[in-house]
Amino acid sequence: MLRRAASGGPGGPLSDSIHIHSFNMEKGAMNNLLLRLFNDTEGQDLIEYALLAALVALGAVAGMTALAGGINQKFSDVSSSLQNAS
Repeated sequence: MLRRAASGGPGGPLSDSIHIHSFNMEKGAMNNLLLRLFNDTEGQDLIEYALLAALVALGAVAGMTALAGGINQKFSDVSSSLQNAS
């Protein structure tokens, strides 16, 4: 039994230190991952462009809606003029 504990078998002091070391490495890896995700600004530009495109599209739809009534009225006037001319 002493030989097994000294060689780092299950339940030995070497086994416990390896377990603690691997836990610390996993914790450090998780912290590094979270820090990289928090500091990464690469996707931020894509989101800004998408928001800008959505704003332009919204403005275009609002502008077209406002112009639709005027354009419809002009076509109606032209249609009336053509019918009266014949």
